[in-house]
Amino acid sequence: MSIKISLIVPVYNCEKYLEKCLESVMKQDLAGIEVIIINDGSEDNSLEIVEGYKSRFENIYIINQENKGQGAARNLGIKIAKGEYIGFIDADDYIDYNMMSSMYYKAISNDYDIVTCGTKIVNEDGNIIKEISIVDSGQLNSEEAILSIIKGKNTFAVWNKIFKRKLFIENNIFFKEGCYYEDIYVIIKAFSCAKSIYNFKESFYYYVQHDKSTTKQKKVKYYNDLLMEVARTKEYINDKYPKNKLINISFENIQTLFLLQFISELNFNINIENILKQKLRDKEEIIIFGSSQGGRIVKRYIEESGFSVVAFCDNNPDLWGKEINNIPIINCDNLADDKYKSYRIIIASMYFVDIYNQLEQCNIEDRIINFSLIEELNIL
Repeated sequence: MSIKISLIVPVYNCEKYLEKCLESVMKQDLAGIEVIIINDGSEDNSLEIVEGYKSRFENIYIINQENKGQGAARNLGIKIAKGEYIGFIDADDYIDYNMMSSMYYKAISNDYDIVTCGTKIVNEDGNIIKEISIVDSGQLNSEEAILSIIKGKNTFAVWNKIFKRKLFIENNIFFKEGCYYEDIYVIIKAFSCAKSIYNFKESFYYYVQHDKSTTKQKKVKYYNDLLMEVARTKEYINDKYPKNKLINISFENIQTLFLLQFISELNFNINIENILKQKLRDKEEIIIFGSSQGGRIVKRYIEESGFSVVAFCDNNPDLWGKEINNIPIINCDNLADDKYKSYRIIIASMYFVDIYNQLEQCNIEDRIINFSLIEELNIL
């Protein structure tokens, strides 16, 4: 029997969750799946659990290696996989029994290079915290699919997707080893190389959110790796899509929000004031589009740097007329009022693309400040 899908499962010290993960994998209703488990130097009972499953199922293959990290484990899986398609599952997550059949048969129906699905974020008891449904469902080309991810309508992760294996091999797509956030670059490169992509609206993948405390040292590692991967991906996007302004600036601005949230959480001693003075005019007053966490973080740094925020703008009508620290929340129509039409706008929202298009339709996109700080924040 030919192998339809190779499922790659990196395993490292996850004995608490591993059985639920493997049960969901082995109950898939698609024949022709090989399961490649990379034991990444586990020090708990993970290997014993995996070997127990291997004794019951002939399509499980175990590779043991010293601890090299998830990126290295995934790369090894890609190299030895025999399937027409490959998929990735984190060992503490699980999937619906029909995920692989649904995605595989859709993939071969129109020779799609990539098929994706929605994700349910659940707690350790299986209760749904949030569902990331694929709003831009159906068939997309590479640029449409990349914009969908940047817009937050899909994830920067590999685990809710299947890919043609030859897409990775022929385009030399592998994960950066020894770092976090290695999915970001891989996803953008894979999507840019794909000829056709299909997005399922349905959610087949369950991402388990854990209540784990993280040391500041580890968070600094997260920040540095995120910054490195964002910068690397930004360079790739600039080279691949030099004429697509929206892909470029939306990716840069959204990732800047992530970086500022890290800086705020960790209280890094970074001179944001000097950075902002390169972006803003002397004593400039700003409107921030987005009044949630990202907008409030941007407000904090703007005000600490000696600039002023005159208003928040938001598309949520329940917030119009309310205030945040005596700063009014207005709607998009107000931006053309005499009171506000002279102020420039910073988009501080994960929905950057939609807001940018909205302002463009109102003929005020020339007031948008490109708030990318990726290069400037690369100082740790």
